[in-house]
Amino acid sequence: MDTYQLKKMKEKLEELKLELIRISKAIDNSEWDRTEIVIEFAPFINKGYKTLPNFWDINGNRVSLFLPYDENFTKKFFNFIFLFNQEKEYNQLVFSTNRDFYNDAKIDISFSQEIEDRFQNNLPKSKRGKTLPWWKIESETMGLGDN
Repeated sequence: MDTYQLKKMKEKLEELKLELIRISKAIDNSEWDRTEIVIEFAPFINKGYKTLPNFWDINGNRVSLFLPYDENFTKKFFNFIFLFNQEKEYNQLVFSTNRDFYNDAKIDISFSQEIEDRFQNNLPKSKRGKTLPWWKIESETMGLGDN
């Protein structure tokens, strides 16, 4: 990835971080103190991702909360996946923040072999390693990459 693409990726990650901060602030529950939101996006044939939100209270006890669906975030996230999975593979985004220190929120994108293996192991043996991810299928990516 060249310098321009790396800079663009950092800008888009920052946009996603701001979206996740906005969503976190909107959660109507005063019990949670910190969160780590893991988003997995295996190379599915159709657009999709799995969100694993974890919330803890001030004592480190788990708080059972759901992350609300947000269409604006989803659009930006699909666009991000499409743009940056063309040259290098990513399949996991991790966001963490403390509700009193949103300015210190962190976001990271990476590739996890475990996510890939789980996805491949759920496919019939005849299709393992042979499916195209949605970000490589033209009919699934119409309108993406323009932002």
